[in-house]
Amino acid sequence: MQKGTFHCTKHAVINALTDLLHREGFYIRDINDRKGFIYAQQGLRFLALGRTCLIRITEDAEVVEVEVKCSNKLRIGVPGITGSIERKILQRLKDEL
Repeated sequence: MQKGTFHCTKHAVINALTDLLHREGFYIRDINDRKGFIYAQQGLRFLALGRTCLIRITEDAEVVEVEVKCSNKLRIGVPGITGSIERKILQRLKDEL
């Protein structure tokens, strides 16, 4: 699990993440704006089959904390790739915000 902090609103992070996840090949399965959760799943490729991403967004005063946790439910694919995806999502989110 990777964490990052941002100085913006929760809604700005959610809007940026939806575009970012789409570009990374993830499809949004569920967004719970009130609780600050985004659940995304990667498309139907053999090496990405079963890959999911859960993002938790918490807002505290002027700081928004984003936690990204990726997993591969079917255990198919390269070991350690989920950690690299978590870091890439947070880095690209920092670049956009």
